Amino acid sequence: MAGAWTIVRPPTVYGEWDREVLKAFKLARMGVAPVFGDGSQELSVIYAGDLAAALVAAATTPATANRVYYAAHPVVTTSRDLVRAIGRAVGREPRIVPLPESWRGASCGRSGRLRTSRAGRHSCRAIKRPNFWPRPGRAAPTR
Repeated sequence: MAGAWTIVRPPTVYGEWDREVLKAFKLARMGVAPVFGDGSQELSVIYAGDLAAALVAAATTPATANRVYYAAHPVVTTSRDLVRAIGRAVGREPRIVPLPESWRGASCGRSGRLRTSRAGRHSCRAIKRPNFWPRPGRAAPTR
């Protein structure tokens, strides 16, 4: 189809080559799990392999042409619940360490980029929001 396009918007991605979510695993192994505020920030995460499958399905399914999809887990979680799940995955019950809400934007430098990663301005805006998950809409296609 000439001129056809498909957009797949992922949330936080984790997997073997991830550096940011990996930090949460390392901290959980040490027995701590920092979260902003009370840990109620809503998140959606997707495993890199699942995102890859969604991208392939979106690229090879003619019905996805000229549409926008959200490649996100259907269940929204909180940052507190995510770090607890990470703790279970590494066999620890990490101590939740609340960080002041005012620090939420402190990880963003003057350029608007996260200081600890190569993430863009959108990531800094997202980390400051009370929720970081895609708006309701079409889920990414699966095969």
